[in-house]
Amino acid sequence: PEPDYTDLLAAIREECAAANLVPTEPFLFKCIQIYEVSVLRHGFMTVGPSGGGKSSAKEMLLNAMAKLDGVNDKYSKTRQWIMNPKAITMGQLYGEFDENTHEWTDGILCVLYRSAMNEFAQNESTDRQWLLFDGPVDALWIESMNTVLDDNRKLCLVSGEIISMTPYMSMMFEVEDLAVASPATVSRVGTIFMEPEKVVGVAAQVCRATTRDYVHARTHALMHALFGARRCISSSHCLLALRAEHCLSEVYLARPTPNSPPFARRWSLGCWGCPP
Repeated sequence: PEPDYTDLLAAIREECAAANLVPTEPFLFKCIQIYEVSVLRHGFMTVGPSGGGKSSAKEMLLNAMAKLDGVNDKYSKTRQWIMNPKAITMGQLYGEFDENTHEWTDGILCVLYRSAMNEFAQNESTDRQWLLFDGPVDALWIESMNTVLDDNRKLCLVSGEIISMTPYMSMMFEVEDLAVASPATVSRVGTIFMEPEKVVGVAAQVCRATTRDYVHARTHALMHALFGARRCISSSHCLLALRAEHCLSEVYLARPTPNSPPFARRWSLGCWGCPP
């Protein structure tokens, strides 16, 4: 029988509304795909360029599952342990021996891996634990993950230590492409492709950009970037804030058709189109 995700879809739509996102049907479908793959596989990837909705789909799904925790036994809260594997060296990721003292130092992955294990072993928590790798995949660091991603579910370190995963742990990867990923890695994970044109769509992006909350958020971000967290600002700053919000409202809330020349001119001018 076809699974019933009525309550999950309703919760995702509520979270999208709270986050000022447009829940298109392809976007909801990808959220369900991420959930199903996370149930079937302990290792999975969302693949696609920036703007494809990878992070948004994940966040909306996790927020919806947390809302349904205790209401539906299928869903539970999920804690994320996030890292960027390409921002650090291999030794900082997996751990390494000191060349002078020959002492072993755990890497970031080891620390987060143990923290996720302790949530289950010490606190007896049955919440899901997702170790999220938010960065490019290459053959250097991903090959050492093969023993974790296959049926062994064990992290093997250079020190000789072997750490097993708990039943509630998963490994998630957010990547742009799989150009340098080996077949051994790709065959061990579930893959969800996220294309901006199909998952999000231009209409949804324009609709989100023409909401009043979005305009106010853009104005607040602009003022924070210009003046920081100052509590007392001068009258000229207040005037600039009012002019910026007026301009943003004029640009985003006019709601012309995207193909009209005024829309293109206003969009290109942005804040710099404020009247003198």
